[in-house]
Amino acid sequence: MDEAAKAAIEAELAPGEKLLWVGQPKQGFYFNSEDENSLVIGISLIFISFISLGISLSLWKNTEASNTLEQTGIILLFVISIIFNVLGFYFAFGTYKEDISERKHTLYGLTNKRALIVFGPFRRNLRAANLLPSTEINFQENRDRIGTITFGKPPDLNYIQRHFPWPGAPKPAPSFESIPDARRVYELVRDIQMGVIPPEK
Repeated sequence: MDEAAKAAIEAELAPGEKLLWVGQPKQGFYFNSEDENSLVIGISLIFISFISLGISLSLWKNTEASNTLEQTGIILLFVISIIFNVLGFYFAFGTYKEDISERKHTLYGLTNKRALIVFGPFRRNLRAANLLPSTEINFQENRDRIGTITFGKPPDLNYIQRHFPWPGAPKPAPSFESIPDARRVYELVRDIQMGVIPPEK
């Protein structure tokens, strides 16, 4: 981790906090369970769009030019199929580029009191979670030792709600997503919770 990243986390420390670990999500292309959901949604939309497109072209070929009402309906079906196609390609492929950019501009930090998440390409945003003994911690690890640590009980949100929240909707719990050597970081979190690394006075 370079000094600039460390300095960005240190700028968010409160008095009495000691920085214990700094990290980032895995960089570059990385396929996780969320990407599987996105790919399935995208391919489904593309499949539906091609079916709708085929139906609209078939109906247009067999519809008399004088039947304005039917032609309007066919044109509307054609436009909807194009929209579904664009959305499908975005979910199937466009979200990867967005995910790579988000991970590039995300930093994680562990102190003797809190978990810190600094994110945003232009304006730095901060999310934090207090590491109290009562704080619920959820840990998921893949076979490549890359994993996710979630701080607090995550709300029951589906894929669309997590990635396209509406105003006033519950936010996902703070988490260190797709971090390398995740178990070592998780064990450090547990040590902080149990007071093995006591908060500085």
